[in-house]
Amino acid sequence: QGVRLEGFGVEGVGGIGRALGHGLVQLWRCKDVVLRDLRVFDADADGLAIAESENVRVTGCLVERASKAGIYLSNCTAAVVSGNVVRDTVGHVAPDGLLVGTGILLLSNADVTCNDNTIAVGVGPGILCGSNEQQRATDGVAIVGNRIRDCVNPTNGATSSGIQLANVQFERRTHVLVASNSIRGCGQHGILVDNHDGATISGNSIEDAWMSAIVIGHARAVHV
Repeated sequence: QGVRLEGFGVEGVGGIGRALGHGLVQLWRCKDVVLRDLRVFDADADGLAIAESENVRVTGCLVERASKAGIYLSNCTAAVVSGNVVRDTVGHVAPDGLLVGTGILLLSNADVTCNDNTIAVGVGPGILCGSNEQQRATDGVAIVGNRIRDCVNPTNGATSSGIQLANVQFERRTHVLVASNSIRGCGQHGILVDNHDGATISGNSIEDAWMSAIVIGHARAVHV
């Protein structure tokens, strides 16, 4: 409780990751967490990983050349991810042999704001917000004012988009806001909404998508 990590750098071995679940900076089951002005380079898995924690602030951090996710929040409550820079996500080999990777991954969180971050160059997506069968559904996430460019994966196009909202489990009432983001050159779709009922997509700028600027898949009551 009361964790403060500020102003230092961590460097890993780098390269494309394989079957690794750790991060260079990893916090688990913490409360009142601040990560500020960290510099994380060459992680062979996640750069910053925070799980099952409450009242989390990740601000002003720089993550370069991570393989899985630059910044990863899982099953957290009341979190802010703001003003960070994630660059050059190199990719991670999934169990099916495909190359994956995410700039900022928000999995099964509640009451989270992800704003004013810059995600540049990676194997996509830039920001992924969703959940899986083992954890709760995402609820009350605001993705606002982020700048995302060149998050693209020619070998695995389905994983590359500027922003993806994608739940796995049946619970879809996720109440996610995606607003005022700038997305350029991010693979198949600028914004993909799938299994996210009640999402609001508003005021985003999207350029140079392979297939579609905005896609609404299996979702109801979505406001664009």
